[in-house]
Amino acid sequence: IIKKKDPSTFLNLKFIERKNIAMEETDPDNFETYKNVYIFKALFKNNHEVIIRVHPNFNMKRAEKIAYELSYGIGQLPFFLTKSYKRANVFKSKLYNKETKKISSAMAASGGTLIISVRADSSSGNPNNPTFQETLIHEAGHFAFNSLEYNDEWKFARNQDPKIISRYGMTNIYEDIAETIVAWVGMRCKSDRISKSNYTKVSKEISNRLKFLDKYISKKNYDTYPMICK
Repeated sequence: IIKKKDPSTFLNLKFIERKNIAMEETDPDNFETYKNVYIFKALFKNNHEVIIRVHPNFNMKRAEKIAYELSYGIGQLPFFLTKSYKRANVFKSKLYNKETKKISSAMAASGGTLIISVRADSSSGNPNNPTFQETLIHEAGHFAFNSLEYNDEWKFARNQDPKIISRYGMTNIYEDIAETIVAWVGMRCKSDRISKSNYTKVSKEISNRLKFLDKYISKKNYDTYPMICK
């Protein structure tokens, strides 16, 4: 639903230093210390900053390219999702998600931290994958909307809908929320890139959750730039 050359609120990237730091990897609750990690600072509109930390097993040229592509992709999201990102840990190795007990391309850790694996394959964590930005929307959905688990109106809307948007969304309520955010962005911000049949299908299957998000996002006056969402 987002193409590589779509506009972004990303402004510039600055290399800060290389240093030994503790980062979350396969387990978002545990930290490991890595030596000579590349540290970059990405600047977005409204002076929003995201710290990009790249594992030292990349060379400098590759680390900078990954940090740039990741930053540009984060800036392509509606800004209320972009600003939910605070930092990103970038790895080359596969990630293991202890919640789903599966190999994962990306995970959301506490404090707005993205843990992402950028591998030279078809992984959705790779910026060259056409679903890369959808992965970023999904993880931002965790940061911005996980609290909906406790929202009675959300629970009611979820129970009224006949379907969960995806198989992965069936994992638990958190993945359902994140997957529904991806659907909302597609349906409300990039509907011209969704086939009529899929648009009709999704409208019927999760209509109550989409309407809830319409109201919720409007009430919060969330900034959707660089997208126009309606």
